Amino acid sequence: MAAIKAIIERVQNLPPESIIVTNYCTMRASLRKIDLEQAKKNILTRKDGAWVFSQHKGKKGQRVSVFFRVSQHKTHEYIIEANDAIYLINVIVIDGKKQKGLRTYES
Repeated sequence: MAAIKAIIERVQNLPPESIIVTNYCTMRASLRKIDLEQAKKNILTRKDGAWVFSQHKGKKGQRVSVFFRVSQHKTHEYIIEANDAIYLINVIVIDGKKQKGLRTYES
């Protein structure tokens, strides 16, 4: 648990321009209509996300999935890899009703 907290603190103390967005992530965000600047802002500033280590090994560093509820029925999953730099690898839209363990959306 201490390792994930260390990654959260490290990531949330970075300026937005220090997060490197991969070409794959840019392509997937465009297809899924996700604003990458908003994704970076969510990663850097929101405190209500669920941060978990990914079961997949990252090529660029420790892989972490971050879940943020963005509406009553939608959750975004951001996959990042933390090494010397922070890489945004992928962004995914999830049906929020099926995602367990996240806070309910409050308007």
